[in-house]
Parts: sequence; structure tokens; C-alpha cells
Amino acid sequence: SGNEITGNHIHDNDSDTSGIHVGGGREEEVSFSELTFSNNLIENNGDYGIYVYRVEDGTLTVSENEITGNSYGLYIDYIYNGTVTVEGNTLSDNNSEGIYVDEISEGIQEEEPGESVLSITNNTISGNGEGGDERTGIYLEEVEEGTAVAINLNAITGNGTGLYVDDVVDNEETEEEPEPIDATNNWWGSASGPENEENEGGEGDEVRGFVDFNPWLASLNLSGNAPVVGRILNSDGTAVGSDTGVKIEFKAEGTNPADADTKNIGSENQALYEVDIDGPNAGITTVTGTALFANKDSTLTGELEVEGFAPVVESGGG
Repeated sequence: SGNEITGNHIHDNDSDTSGIHVGGGREEEVSFSELTFSNNLIENNGDYGIYVYRVEDGTLTVSENEITGNSYGLYIDYIYNGTVTVEGNTLSDNNSEGIYVDEISEGIQEEEPGESVLSITNNTISGNGEGGDERTGIYLEEVEEGTAVAINLNAITGNGTGLYVDDVVDNEETEEEPEPIDATNNWWGSASGPENEENEGGEGDEVRGFVDFNPWLASLNLSGNAPVVGRILNSDGTAVGSDTGVKIEFKAEGTNPADADTKNIGSENQALYEVDIDGPNAGITTVTGTALFANKDSTLTGELEVEGFAPVVESGGG
């Protein structure tokens, strides 16, 4: 059935105790058709922030939570013919992985191949793994070919290893060749993209395994005036982020300052800062933009200088 855990502060449980724990072994399976964790602060728990043993024939949604300072952030043992959506969360400074999925399998539905979906979008995943051998933002242990895994429009920074896909395995039912995991259009902490042997010179968080990470988020471009237009550009120069919950925070300081404002990236892949900063005072006004993932500041920023000109005052003759 449908269940929701929302609006709680879950914190400081003992070393072997999770913040939220659903199932825990084949004799302790918990089944559900819909389960949602939203708007919770889950911090400083000795074991998992959120643990879910099995998502089978159901939907799990993890949205707008702050999961920080736990042993693991979000841990899912098994996804089988299930849908998992992870969006708008901050997963930071967890001792091991920020997100760990042990196995995701296509499954079977009415004697036909099932469908398993894992979507990770608009999250801030930072500083995880400092207590372990691997500092990993997202770790996928085993992914079966035919499952739909998409990791897009996240800020994955300061984890050392940002994403590690250990194994993508053949699907025995379809016999199709595995395809790389879609991890395009993420911010890895550097305009040069993630560290990876296929990306010479990449200085962002490392990507390991069978992963397609190109293009990545590379810059925040500001242009124009009244309004100032903000766009997040990927490494191909394409504006992205439409209607994903990713936002841009604008500030204008200098000779013609304006109130700070935060805007969603709309359907045209741009956010509009409705200010007029070329007057009335002569001089430079600097507009800064910061990309917000899960409403958290990132290091993806941009700057625009606008020069204002004082109006000409005509003197009267006589």
C-alpha cells in the first residue's frame, strides 16, 4: 500500500541503528506498492540514514531530504521490477557512500520481462566516504542490462570517487549487449569534467566503471540585461536543466545593485533575473549566478559585468 514518512528530524541513533530501516533480510521482507520519504532531516545516525531491503513491484520515492553525517546515506539492497526516484535531496558527509544500490534487475512481470527504473536527478551529493577506503558519492554494485538507470543534473563533488559502477551484466532473457550507464549532464566540480581515463585533464570527482558521462555540466552563462538571462551549459555548449528543479541564484552588486533572487530554469533552459542594472548610476555592476541543486549552493557559478552610464543632463540656455 501507499505510505509516506515526511517532515521528521531523525538523528543520533546508536552505532547499529538506522534513521529509517525498511526490511532487513529474506525473512524480514516488507512489501509496498508506494513508499515515499520526503522533507526529512536524517543526520548523525550510527548505521544507515535510510535503508530499504527490497523494492519489488513497487515505487520508492526519496525526495527533498537532507541526509548527512550517517554511516551510509541511502542504501538499497535490491530493485526488482521496481521504480526508484531520488530527487531534490542533499546527501553529504556520510561516512561511506552517499547512495548505494547493491543490485538492480529487470525482473519479470506476467511472464514477460519487467521494468526496473532508477532515476537520480537534482541532488547535491558531496563529501561522502571520508571514513572508508573509497570516498564515493554514488555506488552501483550490479546493474542488469535492460534496466533504466539515469543519473542526470546532479552536483557530485568532493567525494573523491563521484560515481562507481562496479558491474553491468548481461540480461539472460534478452541477450542484449550491455550499454553504459547514463550519467550525462552532471556537475563534477570542475569545468574540465570528471577524472576518468577517457577524459584527459578532467579534474572533477572521479567516475569509474561502464559509464557515459559526456557531456557534463561545464559553465553557467549570464547575458543581457532587463532581464539578465542565466543558462547552464554542458561541455557541448548546449543549455540544459529545463523543468528539473535545478535553480539559479542571482545577485547584483556595484553601482546599481538589486535584490538577490532565485529562479527556476524554465522550459527554454534558462532562468530570468528581472532587473535593470545599466542605470541610473555610472559605473560597473557585477551580476553573479550560482547553480542550486536541491536548493543548495554549488561551485558552478558565473559572472557578468554591466556598465551603467549616467543620464545626460541638459543645461538650459538664456
